Amino acid sequence: MDERPMLRGIFAFEDEETPEWRRGVMSETSGGVPKFATKAECEDFIRKHCWRGSNPDFPKLQHVFSMLVDWHQIEEILMPKIEEYDLKYPLEPTPPVSADNRFAQGEGLPIAQDVDYRVNMPFHQQTNRESTYNTLYYLFFNMRCGIFVMIRRRRVVIFAPFANKNYENNWGENVTFDSSDGSMFAYYREKQRYYRRENIIPDVNKWWANGNIICNEHCRYRNKEDETQYWGDQFLTQLRDMLEDACKHRNIADCEFFINKRDYPHLKENLSEPYGFLFDKDDRNPDDDIPLTKHLYATYAPIMSFYVSKRFADIPFPCSEDWEAATGLVFPQSFRHTHCDRCPCRNSVHCENDWECFCDVGANGRKRHGIEGARDLFTASNFRKFYKPWEDKVNTAFFRGSATGGGTTIDTNQRLHLAHLSNTWKKDTMMNGEAERDGDQELVPLLNAEVTTWNLRDKKIAGKPMTFLRHEKFIFEGGRQHFIPIYEQSKFKYILYVEGHCAANRVILKVESRCVADEMWYYPILKPFEDHVPIKADLSDLEEKIRWCPVVAERVLVERARVIASVVLR
Repeated sequence: MDERPMLRGIFAFEDEETPEWRRGVMSETSGGVPKFATKAECEDFIRKHCWRGSNPDFPKLQHVFSMLVDWHQIEEILMPKIEEYDLKYPLEPTPPVSADNRFAQGEGLPIAQDVDYRVNMPFHQQTNRESTYNTLYYLFFNMRCGIFVMIRRRRVVIFAPFANKNYENNWGENVTFDSSDGSMFAYYREKQRYYRRENIIPDVNKWWANGNIICNEHCRYRNKEDETQYWGDQFLTQLRDMLEDACKHRNIADCEFFINKRDYPHLKENLSEPYGFLFDKDDRNPDDDIPLTKHLYATYAPIMSFYVSKRFADIPFPCSEDWEAATGLVFPQSFRHTHCDRCPCRNSVHCENDWECFCDVGANGRKRHGIEGARDLFTASNFRKFYKPWEDKVNTAFFRGSATGGGTTIDTNQRLHLAHLSNTWKKDTMMNGEAERDGDQELVPLLNAEVTTWNLRDKKIAGKPMTFLRHEKFIFEGGRQHFIPIYEQSKFKYILYVEGHCAANRVILKVESRCVADEMWYYPILKPFEDHVPIKADLSDLEEKIRWCPVVAERVLVERARVIASVVLR
């Protein structure tokens, strides 16, 4: 049996190289991207197929779809395949938009109009092969990573993730440190009082950014740097399956584009530096923009992103969670796996015990070795757990989440601000309502907001040095003691949406974002006070809006939100 690492999952199904993967995607009964009705079925599949390396040149890479990690691979693997498909499938004229397309009329029209606005930007006009290569250069060398997609004859023929393992930034010299003497050495020495020891890349010019988060570790452990994966493979199977399904059921034109699966858009509409805050400039202010210092071109292929902004040209694209919710299926999240040192089989290639971990379970209940588990949040059986009769829900505005976001204070981070308000209001009798049911002695708080993890990643905002959260500076405690399973959260009537926190079947209190990446693909059809309640970015009207909800027709808001979900996710 040939056990060599092979390319997997990045080309047309009939061109698949990995034999066991090819058998699956070409199956007449269950062909296409692997997907399952249950978590158990999905994890069984992962255990059987994760063993083979995904990159012939880098045997330790374990991505579910092969990831190209240096420019040599781009030139030797991706570009020849683009040329091959160019010859095999010459571009056909774009078909007309179907008259019954729900995004060409009615509720969905604003979404199409927002896409048209971005597609018609000057550098997206008359896109060609040069546009594709320009964007590939830009993403690989300026942003570090992305996914290239080519569609021909209503089939996905290329779905190629890439990440530049040799990436060098153009902002490293601007980085300063929030430490006692301003040095990087003191910064990480002081940070160890709050966080684990980090395996920091010593050269600041090799760091990269994901929005306001500074990334500077290839691998957590210094003695395992050869096992680094460079970029995670989460979301890949869902995204390709969504594209395959669109090609199967819609008249998709021959096209090519890139997908950005990170948390921040990548290409500004005026072709300036996308991360102005790394140069201590305010990305919300066009007067602060800095022209691109490299890979500035006249034409670019479209970049699809989960999070967009009017300041960016990125085209809004449904995220993987949207597709999981629409299908109700379970997808392999990752092929990352480790073999347990205590496994009696001693076979780190084909584990005879299905990658089971034999170590003692840690304090958090997680096993140290094995596969990465699949997510089944959106299956029909789990979706039913969200249901709770409206009359049984609690009149409380609710939030749970980690302390994500670029800011590290209550003035610069809305999630921290919410937790601060919640713990302050607990002491105020005016902020606690009467017990709602006989025998229920607990008062009903106006706000129930807590931080479940501190998130101690390095963060950077404009005009400030790189820093991290110091939890002793807050009047509240964050941690897993505040965790509430998402199904149980449905007992609250009002959910606070704060820069990425999702909600279902509740009145949405949508906080105005302070972040540039403040929109998702369905935002154009949202209507304030019809499907959500807007809250000011500084939360100054939060109390007023929470008290307003029970007074007005709150159930009408829920019904309107449900109708929108049925339009965009059906």
